[in-house]
Amino acid sequence: MSLKDKIQADLTALLKDSEAESRETRITTLRGLLNIINAVLKENPEADEADLTKAIAKSAKQRQDSIKAYEEGNRAELAEAEKFELGIIQNYLPEQMAEEDVRKVVQAKIEVTGGKGECDMGKIMGLVMAEIAGQTDGGTVSRIVKEELE
Repeated sequence: MSLKDKIQADLTALLKDSEAESRETRITTLRGLLNIINAVLKENPEADEADLTKAIAKSAKQRQDSIKAYEEGNRAELAEAEKFELGIIQNYLPEQMAEEDVRKVVQAKIEVTGGKGECDMGKIMGLVMAEIAGQTDGGTVSRIVKEELE
């Protein structure tokens, strides 16, 4: 079942279940995800599951950034709403890699390329992100690459 089909099926089931907890927020979030997917498919009809997953991951990253901003601004109620939506979105993303697993991939790429310093960071980042796309965020990979190259 494709990502779009899974979200559509979950939305349909939710629309039929009038007793679902936090129903309106879930419906709004799922409709938002479908809108994102439809926009990607409209822009590129040849988009594959990886492209759709990348778009959903971008939406999750936006939620994470909003949570951070709301928490810094002492807006706990808005941060909680974003956390709830993020939880829904994460159900449609691949399981995230543990940091130690990401570190192993980074170390392997450094060994293969012979990376020695920050000048090799871009090359290593590209290789790592190509291998683990969608399984972790770029910020985590960047931090680990910097640590390993020091």
